[in-house]
Amino acid sequence: MAWLQLTLEATHSNNEQLSDLLSQAGAAAVTMQDALDNPLFEPPPGSTSLWKELLLTGLFEADVQIDSVLNFIEKNGTAQPRFTVF
Repeated sequence: MAWLQLTLEATHSNNEQLSDLLSQAGAAAVTMQDALDNPLFEPPPGSTSLWKELLLTGLFEADVQIDSVLNFIEKNGTAQPRFTVF
C-alpha cells in the first residue's frame, strides 16, 4: 500500500493540538521527532520531556486529498504551520 507523509513544524506549545488535528484529518499514525537534533536521554521517572521544536509526521493513505487535509489544519489550528509532503 502506498502512503503520503505530511510533516508539520511544531513547538512545545502547539504539538498536541497539531497532532490531534492530523489524527482528526485521517492520519493512520502520527509520529514526533526532534527538529533541532537535541537528544533526550532517560528523562526522570514520571516526567514527560519534549523538545522545544519538533516535527510531527502524519501518515495518510496515498489517495487522500492533501489540500483538504492542509485546509482542515489551517482552519482549525491556531497558526498556519510550515509543512512538507512526501
